[in-house]
Amino acid sequence: WIQYLDWLSYPLFAFLLAEGFEQTSGKIRYFIRLLIFAAIAEILCLYLISLPFGSCAAFLWKLSPALIYACLQSEQIVKTAAGLCRILSGKWLHDVTKK
Repeated sequence: WIQYLDWLSYPLFAFLLAEGFEQTSGKIRYFIRLLIFAAIAEILCLYLISLPFGSCAAFLWKLSPALIYACLQSEQIVKTAAGLCRILSGKWLHDVTKK
């Protein structure tokens, strides 16, 4: 079931990336901001969610390898939720038809 969340999150993030790139006036600045945010989000999700949860699953709870893998992929749930919150907030959307 974690893989289904991956299938959902990748198109959402790709859509946001394409829309942001299309709507921005400073393409280089947008790319740099996006790169910095992606690096920070990936590092935080990896070290604050995935690795501690996977370590607990393996060493403290002694779960099976399939459940350990699911725990290691749990960061995808957080990333998908963050992406959905961003989409539903509408902050990334600008009305280009107004003058």
